[in-house]
Amino acid sequence: MHSDVIIRKCKRSDWKGIMDVCYHTGYMGEDAQGHFGDKFLFGLLFSIYYPWFEWWNCFVAVHNNKVIGYILGSLDSNIQHKMFIAKIGPLILARLALVSWWRYPNTLKILVHLIKQFPQALNNNAISDSDINLSYPAHLHIDILAPYQHQGIGSKLISLYENHVKSHNVPGIHLDTSNKNFKAIPFYFKHGYKIIRKLNSSLWPDSPNTIQLTFAKKLK
Repeated sequence: MHSDVIIRKCKRSDWKGIMDVCYHTGYMGEDAQGHFGDKFLFGLLFSIYYPWFEWWNCFVAVHNNKVIGYILGSLDSNIQHKMFIAKIGPLILARLALVSWWRYPNTLKILVHLIKQFPQALNNNAISDSDINLSYPAHLHIDILAPYQHQGIGSKLISLYENHVKSHNVPGIHLDTSNKNFKAIPFYFKHGYKIIRKLNSSLWPDSPNTIQLTFAKKLK
């Protein structure tokens, strides 16, 4: 790890840096630029909620005053889901109506593709979200910019987050990724996470036969 990389609690003001890291790692671990045109909408969908509304549950890695990695999460996924719909949902709809539909038409194609997959994903007799949230209430998202990967930053972030979750007596953590996020999967196995669900679902229409993987880890 760079000796001058600082890992600290997230601040609300970190949201732009977090959004940037999310966008440049959001295509199954690779840069989403060229795949999803609307960077701000991408941030609304996947990262901005956390520094805006649950920054106290998140940590960032900073180098030269720039966010280069993060671990974002919530201690109660059921509450977070309701909060996301209430707080971020209207902003997503406004962005789609006012900007995305005409400036980034490929974005709408991706969202339509995702919505069409829901019935197939939900009808494969997999464990439900409610069952996962019962056994593993907390969840996380972790991303680090490519030049800073494989330096121990991710391990420090996940250790901090797990200790934070344990300190609140939460019994388990889960996360979602895909079978094509080749860099992330070994990392999760290394840190004791196991696959508990597979869904035939993918955000990306240009990546067929992608499977969504849910990893989980018991903390008690």
